Formats: sequence, C-alpha cells, structure tokens
Amino acid sequence: MNDISIIAEADVTNERIMEILEGLFYSASKDEQGDIFASEGGINFWIRISKEMKILRIFTVYMFEENSTQEQRLSFTNRATIASILKIGIIENDSFYSDFVIFFSGGLITANLVFALRRFSALVPLIISQQDIENIVK
Repeated sequence: MNDISIIAEADVTNERIMEILEGLFYSASKDEQGDIFASEGGINFWIRISKEMKILRIFTVYMFEENSTQEQRLSFTNRATIASILKIGIIENDSFYSDFVIFFSGGLITANLVFALRRFSALVPLIISQQDIENIVK
C-alpha cells in the first residue's frame, strides 16, 4: 500500500484504521474495550485512538518469565529503552509494554500510519531479540 492520502481529523476512526489494516493484510478486530487488536509478523498489538488528545497509540504487551527477578526485568527494560525510539515500561511487575504515538491534529497521512505500523511490527521483536540477553521475555 503506497497510499499518500490524508485522512481528515474527524475521519480518524477505528473503522477507517481497520480498512487500512485490511489493505495491508493484517489480521485485525476490535477488542472488548473498543481498541483495535491486530497481528502481523508474529507480534500482537493494539491501536487506540484518543480524539481529545488527537493521538493514535500503537502498543503491545509481553509477559516476563515467572522466575525472572525484578532486577532482571528492570535491566531488560532499561536496555530496551536505550536501544529504541519506542517507549518501554513495566506493568505490574509481570509484563512490559511498548508503544508508539502518532499525532493526527489536522489529519493523518496514510503513508505515515503504514510506515509506523510496519516499523513497530518489526522493531519490537528486534529489540527483544537483541536486549533479552537473559531470556526473561515470554
């Protein structure tokens, strides 16, 4: 998909994003919170639109191995954050999230969304493979 069209700010909706995902052949559906759940290249991720903040958030969650220590988890999170442009953090000690935000004030350039989705889908597994030196990410 090499579409460089602009989606008007008011038209940045789950339905429109789902159409783009379908055009990319991503597996996608809505979850119980109304977020888009998608899958591509072995990574599961969600897309959440905030009309108030005019942001589209792409995020994923991975679990840590139960036998990993808090120190190992923090060390991995620090290494992954330093090695990446993505925001990475720990959730309730047993999992970590990673996200990327796209601002759509004034509209959303479709090509930017496509690039961000492809980059996010490739970057998260790469970061895990390079930074999970103690094999603590499930």
